[in-house]
Amino acid sequence: MQGCRPPPRLPVICLLIALSHASAVRAEQAADIAASPQAREAALAARLDDLRQAEPDPALRDWVRTLVDYAEHSRIAHPERGLADLPRYDIQARARQLLRLWDEQAALVSLQSVPLKALQDPQNDTERRARRRWLQELEPAHLALIAPQLKRGDLDEESLRILVQRLDLSADWRRLLQQGRQRQTVELLASALPQLSAAMAEEFLALAGRNPALAGAAAILRGRHARFSTSSRTRLLQALENARLDIALVDAAISAGIEDLDATLLTRLQEAAAAPAAAYGLYRLQSERALQGLRVYRESANGLPHLQQEISQWLD
Repeated sequence: MQGCRPPPRLPVICLLIALSHASAVRAEQAADIAASPQAREAALAARLDDLRQAEPDPALRDWVRTLVDYAEHSRIAHPERGLADLPRYDIQARARQLLRLWDEQAALVSLQSVPLKALQDPQNDTERRARRRWLQELEPAHLALIAPQLKRGDLDEESLRILVQRLDLSADWRRLLQQGRQRQTVELLASALPQLSAAMAEEFLALAGRNPALAGAAAILRGRHARFSTSSRTRLLQALENARLDIALVDAAISAGIEDLDATLLTRLQEAAAAPAAAYGLYRLQSERALQGLRVYRESANGLPHLQQEISQWLD
């Protein structure tokens, strides 16, 4: 029986040629990457992202500052304007964000070293952001000690929300609802309402309702609260029947799902002062009884002429 013979070996020179060719291909690919704006700028963007966790020294800061005015070559089409384009990696924005982050971290370290600095008015947005982070991260016991010394009038809305969430003081709630303007403040109130006493919920909703920036949302929240709060629902029913009727009250009643609301509004429609808000509510309800009541009012000799014209536009 003839033994198996091993495969023939390639000459050493062939192996060397193959290795040389592979190296040349890799070098050519590396050169292509180096010459490609997209690849170069992708690497630059990744480098800036990695530096978010770095401790910057002056030289590194200076290098990032040079990128604030970087003219990016790699572009993408604008999603809405066909003839325009946008930078693919937005190197300029990444550089500016990184510098702001480093400044904020430096300001935060300063506050952590000397907490009494938090009692001073921030001089710029960087210091305000740093103080918000400091309030958010401060140990509860330390926050309770320093909070009474903070000048609430100097705190921005987000800082007030942090204090409300962490300390839950009524005074902070009142200031926030009187001065607040942001959606997050409405969301915070909505999440807190089920845990509040009936009296405090009513007070906070009233405060929000008197704030022009929160009034519309407060009306919706009042209605939602009335769905699970018997006392709030009772007060809402009494207001619908006896109080000055306005759009906020009508919105609250619709949000609460008040039974036979169209009947109540049809009654209030006969009062001159309440008629505009009542008509608004009836049109929103869109029930057959509500729409028929609006048709009758439109033809009534006792109706308000300007409101009758408005109703005609709604129904036509």
